[in-house]
Parts: sequence; structure tokens; C-alpha cells
Amino acid sequence: LTVASTSNLGDGVLTLGDSNGNGETILRLAAPQDIEIVQPISLAGNSRIEAVGRLTMRGTINGNYGLTIKGDSDITLNAAIGGSARLATFTSYSAKTLTLGPVATIASAGDIKIAGARRFVNSATDVAPLKTGSRWSIWSGNTNPFGGDTPDVTAGLLHDFRAYGISQEQALGIVPLPVLPSGNGLAYSLQPSLSLSVTGSITKTYDGSTAIPTGSIAIVGNGLRAMRRKPS
Repeated sequence: LTVASTSNLGDGVLTLGDSNGNGETILRLAAPQDIEIVQPISLAGNSRIEAVGRLTMRGTINGNYGLTIKGDSDITLNAAIGGSARLATFTSYSAKTLTLGPVATIASAGDIKIAGARRFVNSATDVAPLKTGSRWSIWSGNTNPFGGDTPDVTAGLLHDFRAYGISQEQALGIVPLPVLPSGNGLAYSLQPSLSLSVTGSITKTYDGSTAIPTGSIAIVGNGLRAMRRKPS
């Protein structure tokens, strides 16, 4: 189903999906301008929403099926997704910035996968907006996710691991991921480095040992970041 604007969607609850399991229902929002979907969505089967312009989801979404939301521009998820009926799985990918809005919560029985090619921003007031029976992962393609003018904002999301050097294709499941730790995690395209820096010279007077003076050796990290680990 391809529509030019939300006025073509009608009023009331929007039902997506085929309960007979005949593939995936796709709603394409073809207009390049900003679009807000405010009406509730009920999933009757696996579904996908695709947008060309900036997309904001403000209506509740419920149903025990998988949902993918994909956009060529910014995506803001600002609704209770799976609040009264958990989704089977949830995936959302923005080719620009993906934002969790103030009232955003996402609940699923299976995996939650979120990706922003340029940036990820969490502005949800819920301290644990991602509620999954499996695991959640957030991928960011931000070239400077921890600094600069447009860093990522995780807002204290408690996670079990951070993974670096993850490609967009890996994040979206197009190509296999490397083996990752268990639990929930943040993944980045950024590849940090760790190197040794030597100032001056290192000399050793032979004394029968293998020890060397370390005063002129420094470990230099680039892009490394401390974790906010979940309490055990």
C-alpha cells in the first residue's frame, strides 16, 4: 500500500497485516515532506512501514506480530509500542537520526533492533524504554558518537556491552554479525584504537632481567568509552 499523505489513511485505528500469514504487509509513505502518524495501529500480521520524508510515530501500536519501521530521513518514535499487546519483534532503521521521543516505550517478546545511520538520541522519560523478552540492540553510524556538536544521546540506558566496528549491513542483519556478548548492547560503526606512545628513548642496562623502564611509555586510546553496565 503506497500513500501520498496520512490523509489517505482515514480516521480511527489503522490495521496492518494479514492474519492468514501471507507474507508481510508494507505501508509506503511516498511523500518527501514531514509525516506524523497519530492514529493507533493494530497489527494483524507482520508489517513494515517505509517513509521517504521525516517520520514521527505518535499513535500507539499493538499486536503480537513483527514490525519494521524504516526511513530515508529522520525517524522519531514517540508512542507506546507494544504497550497492551507486545509485538513479536521490532526493528527500526533511519538513514539519518533515530530518536526515542519523551513518551516512547517499546515492548516485544523477541528482539528489538534500532539503528540510526547518522545519530541515535534517547529522550524518553522512561528510564528503561526498551522492554524485551529477548534482547535489544542499538546501532549508530555517528562518526563522533561521544563528542562534537552532534553526539549520540543514550541518556543512561543500562547495557551489557558495547561493540565497535559494526557495519550498517551487520546492524540490519543483511550480513552476519560477529559473535557478540549476551544481553543488551550498543553497537557503533566507530572503530576505536589503542596504541603505545614512546616519548624520548628507552634504554636498559643489562642486569639479567627482562624488565624495562616504563616512564616514557604511554597508552593512547582514541574513541574508547566507559560502559554504563546493568547492575548484577
